[in-house]
Amino acid sequence: MMQGNYYPVEVKNPGKRPEPNKNKKRMSQSQIKLIAIISLAAILLTSATFYIINKILNPELIKVLVEPSLKYEYMVPCGEGLLLVYKNGKSGLINKYGEVVVDFIYDDIYEFNEGLAVVWTDVYIMERKSGVIDKYGNVVVDLIYRGVGPFSGGAAVVYNDGMCGVINKDGEFVVPLIYEEISGFVDGFASARKGEKWGIIDNTGEIIIDVKYDKIVRYIGNGFFATSKAYFTGLLDKYGECVLPEEYYWISYYKEDMAVIRKDGNDGYIDKNGEVAIPPAYFTANDFSDGMASVWVSDPGETLSVRSAVGRWGYIDKTGELVIPAEYDEASDFSNGFAVVRKFEQNNKRGLIDKTGRLVIPMIYDYISPVVNGLAVIGETDAANMHRRRFGVADTKGNIVIPMIYDEIEIFEGYDLLWAQKDGKEGVLNKKGDIVLPFEYGNICKNIKDNLLCAEKDGLWGIFELKNKN
Repeated sequence: MMQGNYYPVEVKNPGKRPEPNKNKKRMSQSQIKLIAIISLAAILLTSATFYIINKILNPELIKVLVEPSLKYEYMVPCGEGLLLVYKNGKSGLINKYGEVVVDFIYDDIYEFNEGLAVVWTDVYIMERKSGVIDKYGNVVVDLIYRGVGPFSGGAAVVYNDGMCGVINKDGEFVVPLIYEEISGFVDGFASARKGEKWGIIDNTGEIIIDVKYDKIVRYIGNGFFATSKAYFTGLLDKYGECVLPEEYYWISYYKEDMAVIRKDGNDGYIDKNGEVAIPPAYFTANDFSDGMASVWVSDPGETLSVRSAVGRWGYIDKTGELVIPAEYDEASDFSNGFAVVRKFEQNNKRGLIDKTGRLVIPMIYDYISPVVNGLAVIGETDAANMHRRRFGVADTKGNIVIPMIYDEIEIFEGYDLLWAQKDGKEGVLNKKGDIVLPFEYGNICKNIKDNLLCAEKDGLWGIFELKNKN
């Protein structure tokens, strides 16, 4: 049994209280007081030491809620403090203490979204049905639809008899079943198709852009919609007015108030107002992240219409200035202030740069993950087995904080904890590499919700609560 900081003491040969030694010399009052003071000081010192060791130097990062004792086929946190479990091919819900909240009557249950979860029955026959339940298991939308999408802004798309509509959280129709297709809602907008024509509706059922376009209309963020006609794309505002003519090959979704546009084989960007901020001049341009975007820069004289080996990746800021020179053969998005880069001439190895372009982890690794919680997973190929890698962890100063002795490692974002696998078993480490959950589990579910993590050992599942990273 897994214990906390408790140490039971076994009492041997208990019996009657021994008789006092009448010949023993009595202590004076001053001696008694001195011993009492020393004893109290010892107790306080012990308590302080215990507090420092257990609360400051080694905080409780994982709390055992249920030891591995629950016999289910699979378990995963699904929101609202509940876990989805499978038993004999059916789905149910339990709380974090292992108590059944929703019985095993559904074929499947989706994750909770806005306090509600889509459930399915008769999935394996042609008459499948779906509806919606709350976190107590109450059916709030009857299981009468062939499909129900997740709720977004209080609305969900439903599908029946080849037609789509929209319902609210009470199951009432906001949009009747009059469309052949409706996309999921994003920021309250969804694409809708009638016949061969497309338009935009919102989650109240209002038609935002008339259903009149030949190609799909997509909401891309910031109140703008991309519409296509004859293989070309333009931009509309929320009033259906043209912002950019249909002369672009592609307009991406907004990221950090910038969207990639492609014209004549080259990439550029529009800003949050839908205006061209960086003219198309790159063979490839990626989304902005941390205020930076990686772009492919060809050498002077090279054609941009065909990918040339003569060219490299660099980084621009939102003014279009090349702030990190184009000298890399691979350049990832920035994550938490750092990006992974690679050069062929550096033995095709990867390193990590900061936003000034300074190399903070040298290009000596076969693998580096994006930075999470100030750490990056590093990996190198096993010399004895070229198809196998060993993984460890480095900080953003290049220091190896966990040696490369694991088969896999993944950092839990928002926690001072990492999942790791070694010799076919899974466990959990703290950020110093100390083992927090021993390597004796066959499956640790890495999908953490509501600070809940679950793990399987010898066919039995346990539930754990993680402490948030301060």
